[in-house]
Amino acid sequence: MLVYRTVQKRKMASMATFAGSFRLLVIQSAEPVQNLIHLGFGTQEITRVFHRRFTQQFLLILGLSLLLCTGITGMLAPLANEYGMKLSPFLAWETLLGSVLYAAVFSGINYQVIRGAVSIFC
Repeated sequence: MLVYRTVQKRKMASMATFAGSFRLLVIQSAEPVQNLIHLGFGTQEITRVFHRRFTQQFLLILGLSLLLCTGITGMLAPLANEYGMKLSPFLAWETLLGSVLYAAVFSGINYQVIRGAVSIFC
């Protein structure tokens, strides 16, 4: 139970760190954002641009992480089987489902953070 709570705290910390860093990126882009607003672009359009960029980066990192975990699991499965442990060479469906849910929640949180940061300039 202690390990589970530690993992949950680390996930929350990573979400907060990534959201904070992306908010900082939006704030550092204050002048271009203000220029776009003066040119008639809406906050929704600007938010979509930042969110699309975030989504591309996040999905790349998540995909590479899942591939790396699959590769490591595939390498360790034969070793575990030698010691009588049953380990599938692939990721469990629970892991994949958890990753999809994590990605959805994380994306939604960051959309709200980005929208809030962009709306500051209006």
